[in-house]
Amino acid sequence: MILKMSKQARIELLSVWREKYTSVTSRYKKARIIDYVMQSAGYKNRKNVIRLLGSRRTPCGKLMAAQLPEWFASSAVR
Repeated sequence: MILKMSKQARIELLSVWREKYTSVTSRYKKARIIDYVMQSAGYKNRKNVIRLLGSRRTPCGKLMAAQLPEWFASSAVR
């Protein structure tokens, strides 16, 4: 029986395992981490998990929100 995991729980799980995944050099250990994340989070695509573990999450929404006042100020001048 597979239980659904909330999005916030998946993000927390990935953030914990991302640090371990990037510090490990052994292919065997990386494969074990990928297998564990797939089973615990319910992912079905192995390549998707590799992308999620290998990438760094950047707060794009926060960066864009900081730029919005500047964008609107420059468009109001025109």
